[in-house]
Amino acid sequence: MSVFNSWYYSFSPTLATSIQAHASQRAAFRVTLYPLFGILYLSYYAYLLFAPISEEGAAVFAGIVAASLIGLVYLSTPSYLALRIMRRKFKSIRLKPSRLIALTAGSVAVAWITYLAGQSLYLDIGITSLVLLTMSLGSISGALAITKLEPVCGKLPLEASVVNIAKMVPRYSTRILRSMLPERAETA
Repeated sequence: MSVFNSWYYSFSPTLATSIQAHASQRAAFRVTLYPLFGILYLSYYAYLLFAPISEEGAAVFAGIVAASLIGLVYLSTPSYLALRIMRRKFKSIRLKPSRLIALTAGSVAVAWITYLAGQSLYLDIGITSLVLLTMSLGSISGALAITKLEPVCGKLPLEASVVNIAKMVPRYSTRILRSMLPERAETA
């Protein structure tokens, strides 16, 4: 928890000050935080489910639930867009979640062993890697789910389709980049 607190408080006060000064930013952040409240309630109920058995295990399970859902809700679309862009460049790229699952399981084992050994520094490292790997697993799972839904999403109107937006990103980003570059002087 100390690693998370250090990371969170490294940017949170500055961000809060900035948001407080701008009403439009407050409204945007308020909307983006609504899913987080639902995720936190779900992780709280996951904790309550396992707390009678083991409070430490319930806390870890609640953290895994929260991290995977945060990855799924907030990082799936950017992961999907990155995957689409990478597939344009490298046609044969494949996501293999099995490696990520193995790393996550290894991270659970490291966290458990360091907890039993009483090594707080290594426990912080193990829990941090567990959270990051779980978020990545949620993100990649969401990206793969969107990929499976591509045939259905391609038939939706442009505004409702992440797939269509992903197809537009390279075309419009090239136009934007060209507009930002200085014009070349024509030499005769």
